[in-house]
Amino acid sequence: AVLSLDGMEMIPGTLDLVISSFNTFVYESEINVISPDGAYLITTGYDIVSESGFDDMISYGDDVEINILSENVGSYNASAILVEVTSDDEYITITDGSSMIAYAIINEPAVTETPISFTVAGNVPDGHVAHFDVLYDSGEEDQWNGSFSIEIHATDFQVLNPVLIDEDQNGVLDPGESATLTVDLANVGSASFNWYPGAQIVSNSEYIEIEEYESEWFYGIGAEDSYEHSFSITATPDTPLGATATVSIFWGASDLSSGWCDELINGCPDPVEFIYTISIGLPFDADLATPENVNAVTHQSYIEVTWDEPILFDCAAESPYSDECYGYVIEMDTYCCDNNWDSICEDAYQDCMGRDIGEAAYQLSNSDREFQEFDSAVYQSVRDREITGYNIFRDNDFIGSTTLTVYEDSEISSSTEYCYYVTAMYDTGQSYGSDEACVTSYGISGDTNGDEMLNVQDIIVMINMIFGLEDVNTQTADLNGDGDVSILDVIILIGMILNI
Repeated sequence: AVLSLDGMEMIPGTLDLVISSFNTFVYESEINVISPDGAYLITTGYDIVSESGFDDMISYGDDVEINILSENVGSYNASAILVEVTSDDEYITITDGSSMIAYAIINEPAVTETPISFTVAGNVPDGHVAHFDVLYDSGEEDQWNGSFSIEIHATDFQVLNPVLIDEDQNGVLDPGESATLTVDLANVGSASFNWYPGAQIVSNSEYIEIEEYESEWFYGIGAEDSYEHSFSITATPDTPLGATATVSIFWGASDLSSGWCDELINGCPDPVEFIYTISIGLPFDADLATPENVNAVTHQSYIEVTWDEPILFDCAAESPYSDECYGYVIEMDTYCCDNNWDSICEDAYQDCMGRDIGEAAYQLSNSDREFQEFDSAVYQSVRDREITGYNIFRDNDFIGSTTLTVYEDSEISSSTEYCYYVTAMYDTGQSYGSDEACVTSYGISGDTNGDEMLNVQDIIVMINMIFGLEDVNTQTADLNGDGDVSILDVIILIGMILNI
């Protein structure tokens, strides 16, 4: 076989040759690259002469001066060698790439007489490796190529560990509710940023409102450091339950930074955008049981809404249990719910409770069935169906949450019909709404037009009720309590208005 070494940089020295193939022994050897007659310069590295950050490392935004380190591995000395350094790196700008080496003695290090200078962009990523090419020219038709790389230190702004705490701390951001979003504003990069970094939160959704000045800035932040900061957000009252919204947190160089960055570090590093997704309310799940027997009762200043807990286990077969393990058993074996609670059902229940089920033989009511091993995933799904609370809706609008089976609605107008329904909240979602219960609120006695004042307009409305021109509302117009609206009620209303 013939191996072509075309394209390899044949620098004098030793190369490792490794030949491998499938199901064969690896062949390893060394190849000596012998220098030609004359001088031959290679690049061995660089020395930092100066950098504008004064921290002994090359960082974002630095103005840098370096000397190129070289070695003559040829067979003759050389002198007056021109050195030209270039770079195609997008984050590097060469300001002076020309220098020279006065003497290059065989097998001795050589250093450029004057520094090479370049600038690093302010938005270079942390850990970026910039590549430089070196051309040596002896002026006598001898030229040699070299190269070196420099790792750049920079900031790395990140927003970490978001925690959303809603106002009532039930873990669900409801429509109309406020919450605090706490995050770590971090710089995980290897360089500090001392020019007023800042953070700002912006809503990307019509369902999330943010205070006008929800932003913060700091004097600076060190490498691998962070600040904890909290933002306030509010879900709009008309947000549909189960809606998803996002907010963006921008963290990094702020408006205060721009002047300093342009003057001192060749432009600001780019801020990071962190997008946080919020589920408002819980998503609806048709498989979750709904509250039963919703009822609404009018009181003088509020309407009381009551309901029964959802029936989680609606089974034909009788059982002595109604807990999570019972729910697990009927989930695993519908026979235990639809037909009969037999010994297999009992075994499965005891196994779920962590008790020994023994080795006794049971008389089975269905010989096609057999005991199933405990399934923790199914058990967890049953546990997730535990009721955590209830959402109350009035006229299809969300008005509040509670962990009880009663709710008092005091935000009502007089003589107004309201219709209520309730959903049950679980760990993983919420049920669809219950049946509606409608009721008309009490009004101020005699306030037939519902403006919460007694005046001649109420007399007109009451007379219209008597003549069938308005719907009769006995709650406000039947002032004598005889179950009807008549001229007697008009006389009483006139007396109330005149205070006689």
